[in-house]
Amino acid sequence: MSKLRPHLLLPTCLACALPVLAQAPADKIDAPLAYPGLVWEDAVGVASAPWRASQDDWTQFALGAAAVVGAAVALDHPIQKALQRGQHTSLHHLADDIAPLGNTYSFLIAAGFYGVGYYNHDNEVRAAGADAFSSLIVATAVLVPLKYGFGRSTPADSSSNAEFKPFSSRDSFPSGHTTWAFAAAASFSEHYTEPWAQVTAYGLATLVGMARLEQNQHWTSDVVAGALIGTTVGKLVTRLNQSKRFGPHGEYQFSLEPQLGLGYQGVRASLKF
Repeated sequence: MSKLRPHLLLPTCLACALPVLAQAPADKIDAPLAYPGLVWEDAVGVASAPWRASQDDWTQFALGAAAVVGAAVALDHPIQKALQRGQHTSLHHLADDIAPLGNTYSFLIAAGFYGVGYYNHDNEVRAAGADAFSSLIVATAVLVPLKYGFGRSTPADSSSNAEFKPFSSRDSFPSGHTTWAFAAAASFSEHYTEPWAQVTAYGLATLVGMARLEQNQHWTSDVVAGALIGTTVGKLVTRLNQSKRFGPHGEYQFSLEPQLGLGYQGVRASLKF
């Protein structure tokens, strides 16, 4: 569990007080008493997403995600050795400060958005907080069975990235901090679509993943898997809730495609509704 750092409370509070970027009509689904039901519906919606999506699109997405994580496995040892070989005390302290953004502070920021929106009768800010917090809860429900089902050893516990002890205390795969950071980032990005907001949200989430690598608590493939899970859950939950507020957006379409060209290579991921 990450240690709560008092000097990070100020930026957290400032993040909770971001100005209103859009206005949404009032809706009862974000009422406090209705919230547990909303979270349950979100969990069911995420669990049933593969059956509601086009089979071809979902298969393509699943195979693409597996390929990306598989490619990351090949980078586990090179990246881990490079980071530990070039480790500096100041960089390690910075990682210690950033990592809570993927754990304690993700939940605090989401709750803060909801509280500020509720107090100020700002439906958009309240909805953003509600969706982010629900995304974090649902991501946890996805995360815990995977962690204990795989039982993968962390690089700090073992020099092998293929050491698995299912249902043990080993829980490296996937990275929980990264999953939570990207779940919150994806959810907030669905509400605030301005480029600066997108870069800030996903940039901070990426820094969380890098911090966990610097702390030698995860392999690269743990972080990549966490980013994929968090982003998918965050987008699914937020789109499901937005459909309740504003009406359905149609079927889900998933795709994850390799991108190759002169001087570059990568992967393009998309989740359409």
